[in-house]
Amino acid sequence: MTSVETGLVTDIIIGVGINFAIKDFPQELKEKAASLFKVPAPITRNELIIEIWRAFFETPAEELLYLYKKQSFVLGKEVTFTLDQKDYKGLAKDISESGKLLVQCDNGKEIWLNSGEISLKSWK
Repeated sequence: MTSVETGLVTDIIIGVGINFAIKDFPQELKEKAASLFKVPAPITRNELIIEIWRAFFETPAEELLYLYKKQSFVLGKEVTFTLDQKDYKGLAKDISESGKLLVQCDNGKEIWLNSGEISLKSWK
């Protein structure tokens, strides 16, 4: 969400989809999807949500950032992005505590990118 007065981002909502306890997936998803639990699930959905929130709020920020970087599908990959209506290509090197992405461009220059400044087009 953005502030009407400043135009700055004030809140971010992140959605996570979890296949909690699904017995049968449609044919087109059987090879791609999995379920967290077999039917019947050993806990309720509410109990799972409580445990996720507890882990999130009890984990130090440094550890959350470490885990985020460890699971990133972008770090260490070649990325292309648009900045000021110009296309660039480079290597995603790091993520800062504030969520900026460090990219080393093909010309060797390093740029810290804000989410509002970039549009990732591809990665390999």
